[in-house]
Amino acid sequence: MASQLRFKGIVLRKTKLGEADLIITFLVEDGSSVQAVAKGARKPKSSFSSRLELFSCAEIFCAQSKGLPLIQEARLCDSHQGLRIDFDKATASSVVAEVMAKSIHEEVPCPRLFALAEAAFHHLELAESTQIYSIALATCLKVFAFTGIRPSFAQCVACGADIFGPSAPERVALSHPEGGCLCPECSSSYEVIREQGSLIQWLHVFLYSTFDQVKETPAPEPVLSFGFHFVQEWSRMHMGACIKSIPFLLTNANFTPRNARIPSNKN
Repeated sequence: MASQLRFKGIVLRKTKLGEADLIITFLVEDGSSVQAVAKGARKPKSSFSSRLELFSCAEIFCAQSKGLPLIQEARLCDSHQGLRIDFDKATASSVVAEVMAKSIHEEVPCPRLFALAEAAFHHLELAESTQIYSIALATCLKVFAFTGIRPSFAQCVACGADIFGPSAPERVALSHPEGGCLCPECSSSYEVIREQGSLIQWLHVFLYSTFDQVKETPAPEPVLSFGFHFVQEWSRMHMGACIKSIPFLLTNANFTPRNARIPSNKN
């Protein structure tokens, strides 16, 4: 085993260790996770305190040890400070970071995730207030897709039929265990919940849209509420994880209720 470890990573989680140390969970460039210990990082005068903030990106130099690697140096690449000083941006970014942290694994690379995280935090930092939660929701859906648990919103998971054809029902059958939506013919054979088709269509659009497209057509409050509930249930069902930051978001987020049509840029 090499005595030195060097990587570029985005801080997704900080866990207290002892009286003054932190365990930092990083998303690294190959899309896997690395955990390392920052000694004394919780002390006021620590050189790590401003370089290992949540959502920041840094070049990390570690020394190998019997346990987790020990961080020796951190060179800040992008602090994303704007995500921590704005309440809504911090709330939305916390959900994104937690979904990513619970989706990645050591020695299981997923290279597209790092680029997704960089793009998501960049767009969140520059977003207007009405765009913040739409970007966060779209990011969570893309994380599912990149890690192999993409939900199917537009085609029946049983037979492949189009869900939103000319005779599409107002309420669509959705099955989290089966992986997405079911057509009327197949839904009777599965345990489903029935949701408004317009809400499902929004999630489909966000899943396949770029962040610039999402920013052009931010979602109304009912879509955001439904979408983050979906993210929570999908994470529980397919990742065995509860996203603890979502209940806080749903209780405290500054959603902006307004009417909006479904975007037309569906794939």
